Parts: sequence; C-alpha cells; structure tokens
Amino acid sequence: MPYKEDPLLKEDFLINNKKVNLYKLALTDYDKITKGNISKLTRLELKDFGYFKKIIKNKFGTVNKGLLSPIRFAEKYLEIKYHSIYQTRYKLSKIFNQNKINIIYLRVFSLILTTTLEKSNELFFRLISNCVIISPKNKRFNIPLRHEESVNNEIAYLAGVICGDGNLYKRNYSLTICDGSNKYPLRSKEYITFISDLLRKNFQTHGRMRCKETYYTYTIENLLLCNFFNCLFEIPYGRKCDSIKLPSMLKNNLNEKYFWRGIFDTDGYIRAKLKMINFKTNSKILIENLASFCEKNDIQIIHENCKKGYSIRITNSSLLMFAKTIGSSHPRKSENLIYHLKKGPYYKVFKGFNNDFKGDEEVYKYLRPYKENVYISFSKSLTKTDKKDVKKIIHKIKNKLKVKVSEIKRERPNNQYYICSKSFSEFLRKTCIFDIPWKPLNSKEIIKIKESWKF
Repeated sequence: MPYKEDPLLKEDFLINNKKVNLYKLALTDYDKITKGNISKLTRLELKDFGYFKKIIKNKFGTVNKGLLSPIRFAEKYLEIKYHSIYQTRYKLSKIFNQNKINIIYLRVFSLILTTTLEKSNELFFRLISNCVIISPKNKRFNIPLRHEESVNNEIAYLAGVICGDGNLYKRNYSLTICDGSNKYPLRSKEYITFISDLLRKNFQTHGRMRCKETYYTYTIENLLLCNFFNCLFEIPYGRKCDSIKLPSMLKNNLNEKYFWRGIFDTDGYIRAKLKMINFKTNSKILIENLASFCEKNDIQIIHENCKKGYSIRITNSSLLMFAKTIGSSHPRKSENLIYHLKKGPYYKVFKGFNNDFKGDEEVYKYLRPYKENVYISFSKSLTKTDKKDVKKIIHKIKNKLKVKVSEIKRERPNNQYYICSKSFSEFLRKTCIFDIPWKPLNSKEIIKIKESWKF
C-alpha cells in the first residue's frame, strides 16, 4: 500500500473534539524524505518510546536490525529509491537514539510491526498520543493529541488575540502580534510581554520583541505554531480581516469566553472617560458569532452603523455582566474597565412597578421622570433610533397614557421627547421603580472580579 493511498492520511486526528490533519502540520516532510534529508525532518518525541523500542526488539532481535527493514519497506511505501539504504539507516538511527522519530516513519513502523491494517492504526494512535513535536531547528512544540483538555483557556485566548491584532505569514512561517498606544506605550510593552509568556508556557517557543515608535511587536518564526493555529483555529494566512470567525471547536465551549476576551483585548475599545465598550470588524461572520454569544450570556448589545465593516457596542447596563463573563487581561483596558465598575452606571432604568399597581411594561419602560418632567428614552445608549420606531413608540404612549408629548430638535442621534407634567412625574415615582441597572463595586468585589480574570 503506497503512501498516497494510505487510508490513515484521509483520517484526521482528534484535538479537543476537532479533526485536524497532523500531516498538514508536518507539511514538507514527504519532500525531505524523498530527497534523503532525514536529518532535517520534523520529529516526534513519543511518550511511550520505551514500549516502542521493546516491540521492535521482539520483532527483529535488535533495534539496529529493526531500522533496516522499515527503510526497505519505506521505499515501497513512499515509492522512492534511496541512494544508500545503510547511509539512510545511519541518519535515522541518530534521530532514533534521541528517542525521537518522524511521523511518516512512525507510520511505516506501525505497518510492519503488525499483521493487519486495523492493528497498525491502533498502534500508530497509541504511540502518537500526547507526543511533543520538534521542528528541524530543535524548536519544541507540544500537541497533546486525542486529549479533551488539549486546548485550554490560555490557548483559546491566544487564538482571539491572533484573530484581533495578529497575523500568520506563509512566506517565512511567522506569527506577529502587535499592540500600541500613543499615550501609554509601556502598557503595550507589558501586554506583549504577557502574550510572549503565554506562548512560551503553552508551546515552549520563543520569539523577539521590537519597539516601533508607539507600538510593540512580537514575532515568532515557527512553521508548526503557524500551522497549528491555521489548522485548529481556522485562522487564515495573510489577509484575514474579512474572513475571521469563531473557531468551530470553540462554539458552545467553556473556553469560548476566553476567545472573545482575546478579541476585545486587541480589536476592542474600552474607553477611559466614557462608559463605552466597542468592537469593530470587517468580518460579518465574526460579528454574528459575537452577537450570538452576548445573547446567550445576557449581555445587551447595540449594532452600530458603519461606513465600512460592522460594529457592536456593549450597553452601559451590561458592563458588569461583560466584566463577569468576558473580562480583560490587557493592563490598560482592564484598568479602564475597573474604573467604570467602581463608578457605576449614570442613568436609572425602569425596573418594575410598586405595590399592586399594574401597567403595561412595554409603555412604561421608555419613561424617565426628571424633576417636573418625564423624558422618553428610546435606546439604552446614544444611538440613533429609526424614525418609524420613534413614531410607533410615541403613538403607543399617547394612546395608552392619554398624555401630550412635546419634541425638542437637537444635534444628537435622536430628538428629545418629553411629557411636561408635574403630576404625571410624581405619579411615576410613586407607582414605578427606577434604579441604576447595577450597583458600583466596592474594593472587595473589585479584588474578587480581578481574581476571576486570571487564567
């Protein structure tokens, strides 16, 4: 059975319930083997290498003899002819003595050490489970295969960061992440250092940090790392702004919220002065994914009109829910969010009726008593409301409450509508409950929420 017809190649490896082609991670290994460049192969460090050596000895007597048969078999399997079988064995034994082996040669061993194709597949999957991939430049890369928790919250967060302010380049197989600020460049350096630590912790890979005027970049040249995020998280190489989306393996997953934290920490805006959290993107799919996540987690959002792309704003009433569900790991943005949580919301909202009074909530929820007047609020934030919707709401209020509504034109998204009636204003205060959507957090609550943001 030749390499190109091997049914195992058509099967994908299961990583965190997502099928991934591991051969795609290794990429150019087939070309290297056909040219005899065995020393430049991507290698696997097997967890059960002792067991692997044991079954080779049982089959061939010694490991040295056991290497010759697979090389001869590999010629038929790969449909190639080596210049020298013994020279190839010497190169392969050097890798083998380090308790490492190439993925294609591991497949060859699994075929000659067993009697049936089914048993060879079982042996292959047993040996490859929880292996470490090592690149030709001796860069280690952990991928615990067939393991439910192989993609943890930190890796999900990194995927969001790369989707936001990162790029995968195919030309030199490099990953670049950047962050900048005109006023607080040192905060950006602190954040990039935090990202580099996460990459080093999870993938044992190192890169270089550079300062460019008001922003910092972090670059890693690692083929396996780039292919990992490309295969597993569906992050495209090169231009990605129109096509990025929530990775399918993270949908309805416990770690999905960390992906969105990575997105907001990079491409999101948490303003210092205004209680405002925005996210803008050119990807329609990504904005729909975010809207779906917010709806499931009771985070109220507003879709904003943009000339280019799509934008979402988190309403003031949902700042606390955003902090509890998504949070922030960015030094500057987390400080801004904490500041807003301490201050609390500015405006009161309708929360229900007092005593036994029964009214139509769909009418009363728009009303806000202020001094001797009652103002009509159409939206939960400073966003333009459709004129047709405004007319419907005003018509409903007039018919239900039998009141006169006045209009003041102004240079804002919506004109101001109000009911000038002291008695009606007092009536609302007696019968309805108006309060801020959530209470400002005290120091103990702030410490608690900061702790919940830690990985």
